[in-house]
Amino acid sequence: MRKRPPFAVRLLARPVLRPRSGALSKEPPGLAAPGRHASATLALVVVAAAGACDPDPDSGPPQADTEHPVQSGTAGIIRAWPCDTRFEGTGFQRVMEVYATALTGGATLEQEVHDCQRLVRDDRTFGSLVGLFPLDAAMDTLPTGPAAVASVFNWGLIDGTLEGHQGLGIEGGMEWGCLWIDVPSERAAIARLPPSEPGCVFGGGTPPDSYPLQLVRHADSGTHPRTARWRWHQEASAHYIGLKCGDDFCSIFADTSLTPSATKVFGGRTVSAGEFDEQPLAVPSGNRLVAGPVAWIVPAPGLATITMDQFQTGFRFVASIELDGDSAEQDAVDHYVAKFNLAEAAHQPGLFAGQIHMHLATPAGLGPGWIEYGPGAAFRSSSSALLERRVALQEGTMHAAMGSTRWRWLEDDESSWVSCSAGCCTPMM
Repeated sequence: MRKRPPFAVRLLARPVLRPRSGALSKEPPGLAAPGRHASATLALVVVAAAGACDPDPDSGPPQADTEHPVQSGTAGIIRAWPCDTRFEGTGFQRVMEVYATALTGGATLEQEVHDCQRLVRDDRTFGSLVGLFPLDAAMDTLPTGPAAVASVFNWGLIDGTLEGHQGLGIEGGMEWGCLWIDVPSERAAIARLPPSEPGCVFGGGTPPDSYPLQLVRHADSGTHPRTARWRWHQEASAHYIGLKCGDDFCSIFADTSLTPSATKVFGGRTVSAGEFDEQPLAVPSGNRLVAGPVAWIVPAPGLATITMDQFQTGFRFVASIELDGDSAEQDAVDHYVAKFNLAEAAHQPGLFAGQIHMHLATPAGLGPGWIEYGPGAAFRSSSSALLERRVALQEGTMHAAMGSTRWRWLEDDESSWVSCSAGCCTPMM
């Protein structure tokens, strides 16, 4: 299996259900992660792939070749700053512009639009970090024949190995790929992009010879935001893809036993799969992390209509969290119940739920505000105090996914992205 120059991201943050000694790794035995240490102070060190770009975000990356973005310069920039990485500075916006131009074809990268996580293997350990980036021009029109609809970028394992994922049709050794769909035949494929091919934003290069994945178009399933998600089918314990396709929503998968859906009911409210996010949260097993309890993050009703002025005048309900207490060991469930300040739902034993409230107190919403976790009125079983954490805003201009939420993949913690008027907000865990 091919390896590319490894990246390393070391994050110093508060402890996350760690064993008493030894580093945690999201790799199989023998592929140790860089050492991590518990600290009350958040810090970030990014080590870029050799020769790819300047590791100082404030100095900015080299200019990308936007005509043929698969060329090594652009790939090196994207490779050096993996999706959902923690870093700030003037270089951050420049990197996001490269992401947007090369992976989506849009002017800006909105964090709620794409998805990013380490994919879960059959043994419930974590494999490659892979991002799914829907093409800006492909989400509003349903194609009548084979068409490229999303970019797929594989950052691989921590040691640089580009591990594939059979359940999603991702080849081992693939770094940059393109998701193709053929609606009439109800098939799809993730095709590897060689360096000589233009990127997905320029038509996706050569169409694949075969389409091994199944496609289900959920017609008349409601209104869906312009997003794509790595979805998780709990009964099948398998990933699949969901994304907006024209006025409908499409599910893409390999497991023939899987029954996909375009919506889910939360608290009596039907929510589009493009608005919420689901995934198994990470828990330690020995010296590595494995998939733990399944949890959902769901936008609050009316999230898209909350103005910046309203965020500045007080805390606003922005999202709910639900966690399946029967999907993992009790200590893992207890950890996340405490971390997100959840309470068991009176109407459904084993389901733990809570709310996220956010207040952006600084002028124009720039700089940190505050986010609170606590049981909502419908789930409150005690007078638990709210947990407060700082929040950071990434400004956006187009903001195509207003009112959406997703989990944020971090190597040392679980976090989230929440739509917040002028951009996208994330807790500074």
